[in-house]
Amino acid sequence: MENSPTVAATSNDIIFTGIAKVIHKRITELSLYEANKQEYITRHLVDGRIVFSDHRIALIAGYMSEEVSGVNAFRFMHKDDVMWAITALRQSNY
Repeated sequence: MENSPTVAATSNDIIFTGIAKVIHKRITELSLYEANKQEYITRHLVDGRIVFSDHRIALIAGYMSEEVSGVNAFRFMHKDDVMWAITALRQSNY
């Protein structure tokens, strides 16, 4: 018989053991549309402070809803866009 090489075990050896479970979920046209939308909803006070933001802001803008709550929305706009946003808000019917 041939001598087979042996490997000595050390305390630095890492072993990964995992289990995968296949989950069957029905994908509907609506769920695909919602997952791919690159928009989120915010609600603001008259002075521009954000009082609500949905969870999609984290994926799109990189902020958690809690991080932007109470912060003026104009802080997140490019300075060249602020005047356009103010003009649009003044012309809106809301």
